[in-house]
Amino acid sequence: MNKRLRAIIKRAIAYVFIFLTFIYTTIFINFAINTFYIDVVNNKIKLFGPNKEIIRNINQKFISILKCDLGITYNDKHLSEVIMPYVIKSLELLVLAILLGLILGVLKGIIDSRRNGRDTSFKLLFSIIPLSLPDILIIAILQSIAIWLSKHGIKVIKVAGTGGVSHLILPLIVLALPCACYIARITAVSIDECYKNEYVKIALGKGCSAKRILWNHVMRNVVGMVFEGLSNITTMIICNLIIVEYLFSYSGLTKLLINMNKNRDYSSFTNIIIVIGIVYFVLDIIFHTFRLFMNRHPKEETL
Repeated sequence: MNKRLRAIIKRAIAYVFIFLTFIYTTIFINFAINTFYIDVVNNKIKLFGPNKEIIRNINQKFISILKCDLGITYNDKHLSEVIMPYVIKSLELLVLAILLGLILGVLKGIIDSRRNGRDTSFKLLFSIIPLSLPDILIIAILQSIAIWLSKHGIKVIKVAGTGGVSHLILPLIVLALPCACYIARITAVSIDECYKNEYVKIALGKGCSAKRILWNHVMRNVVGMVFEGLSNITTMIICNLIIVEYLFSYSGLTKLLINMNKNRDYSSFTNIIIVIGIVYFVLDIIFHTFRLFMNRHPKEETL
């Protein structure tokens, strides 16, 4: 069997195992919160946990989740129908943010790289500083700017809410900014490494133009490294999505999650967390798949 195929099968089995463990653990924690309790018996503190009946209920819920049955909400609606518009909104924001971050990050990385011995340390600060700032601070700054613009008659950008492109601008910037800075740093470092390769030095020695060397020799090899870096920020993207949707009152999965918690619908609350986990796993699989296909030996153009 081909080594690459074996690697894919092993990774697929690992993903399935981790995913099933995540679902079962999430359901178990939800039940445990309502069933674990501490009591004093014979002047001794004892911890009481789930009994066989509770474990049976956990297993039944686990099986129903695997059958794509998300259950009924507090207002007697099927969660699978209620959740779809929120999933679409969140995916829309995520996909646009990733694409924007990828494009801006690669362009910024090209500018930041030390091509032909250029020292661009000062430019790197603009890629590092945004990563060190808290998301809440970035959101507060952008919302303050939007409010200031609105007071001066410029109402192109909405501070919060959902409905149009104007509501999407600020959440998109906040999500794309860390992604772009991370990708920019990886791109810059990867370009610098590629310029150390012998075939690039030969191309430089033969008088190839800087533009041709960058796009035909260097960037073809940098793409795989960029996707490898993109697969490492899946957690950051999902965590930022939760913060962004909440602070911008964006009608995504977080808004629905908070709504279920307010109405004490803990079963639906748990199922929404599982859906968010599914989004995470899907993104992670996509990024790792791209990395797998792009991670080849360095490509050299015929000189």
